[in-house]
Amino acid sequence: MSERSLLRRCLFVKSRECLVDADEIPLEVCRLCIEAWKIQASTIMVRREVVKTLEAVGVPTALLELDHMFENGEIELDDYIEKREKILESLKRQTYSKLEEPL
Repeated sequence: MSERSLLRRCLFVKSRECLVDADEIPLEVCRLCIEAWKIQASTIMVRREVVKTLEAVGVPTALLELDHMFENGEIELDDYIEKREKILESLKRQTYSKLEEPL
């Protein structure tokens, strides 16, 4: 990547810089870049330090193990989402049942 490309701006999203080092760019490249930017902007990112903190405060190891499996490609996205929803639903039920217990 040259210094010139760092100075270029995206034609469609003025606040973004264009990282493509060329004078002519196929429109499909721009479409893919914008789509990737939208996904990145809508995705919640978690720093590794946060995961360690979550372990310290008692986030169930099932969630952490599931995340690890997904990150390592051991489980597909659809299965990951389905299993994560089941774990979270189970946690929600456990939390509600604890709240309903007499003190």
